[in-house]
Amino acid sequence: MKQVETLIQHHGDRPISELDSSEINELIGYWRRRPCKLRTTTPMTAKSCKNYLSALTRFLKWLDSSSRFEWSKPIAFGDMDTRIRRLAVDHARKSLEQVDTFSLDELKLLMRYGHPFDRLLLLMGLNCGFGRAEIASTLVGEVHLFSAHSPRHQEILDFNSTAEDSFIKRVRRKSGVYGEHILFPLTVQAIQWAMKHRRTFPGYGPHAVLVVNRAGTALDKSTKAGNTNQMIPNHFDRLIKRIRADGDDIRSLSFGKLRKTGSQLIKRSSDGEIMGVFDCHGQPVKTDALTDAYSNRPFGRVFTAIRNVQEYLQPVFAEAGNDPFPTRDAASSQ
Repeated sequence: MKQVETLIQHHGDRPISELDSSEINELIGYWRRRPCKLRTTTPMTAKSCKNYLSALTRFLKWLDSSSRFEWSKPIAFGDMDTRIRRLAVDHARKSLEQVDTFSLDELKLLMRYGHPFDRLLLLMGLNCGFGRAEIASTLVGEVHLFSAHSPRHQEILDFNSTAEDSFIKRVRRKSGVYGEHILFPLTVQAIQWAMKHRRTFPGYGPHAVLVVNRAGTALDKSTKAGNTNQMIPNHFDRLIKRIRADGDDIRSLSFGKLRKTGSQLIKRSSDGEIMGVFDCHGQPVKTDALTDAYSNRPFGRVFTAIRNVQEYLQPVFAEAGNDPFPTRDAASSQ
């Protein structure tokens, strides 16, 4: 709806009878040329223009299929060029650090100042590459604490797990791709803390969402106004503000940068393919679309990379102190 409101702000009213091939080309061209944000001289990002253009074309397709209006899309509609132009500013940031990620010192601050709920989010982001959608949708039954793989699975994975190892095994909802992540010992403590809180509400079981707020509500439930639930990013923003208010230096990066940080650490200790498997991408090997059709994903190598990251993050874990997840009511920290 926000995209539609923006389209209305940028395009004047006109009768649909005027929407012929040339007029539609002009509408499409408006977004291809990257207009400036309203009341600014700053061009919109390529991604934003692509989203608005997609909303516009969806509307035109709906208009064509609707029986309420006597309008048909032009024959050439499907051949219209919808590529968004690139600007010099798009390449200005290309340097050694093309993606914003948290430094080790910043991760230490996040762990030190974080409340138990904050630490849970931090660990799931770094350990499993989970964003807010993955955290909010993880089910209790997808967590396997202190559970080794079967001998057959260990052979497939080329990784020897023991009864001391814990995993999250799930299908990423966005990509429909199966993934497994071996858990840091501190992540296990965080999940046990979350489970203790979840048990205090009805419906606890394998199909229950693992992480809920203090009222027992899922973190991906829309607000009363129908807006996207912002509890996770809001919690993280408040954590950043607490750190900065205390005089410590940390950038105001979004919660989503934790997932990127975890991915970057995995790539650093392995390679791009293993990072793609860690992130549950649909095609981890970009040059081979059939790799999943002829071989199993190398989760064993993902586990090894996670273990390497675990060693690297030991100074971060130390900032959690001796009692990182107090046994008192878990909701008090949310």
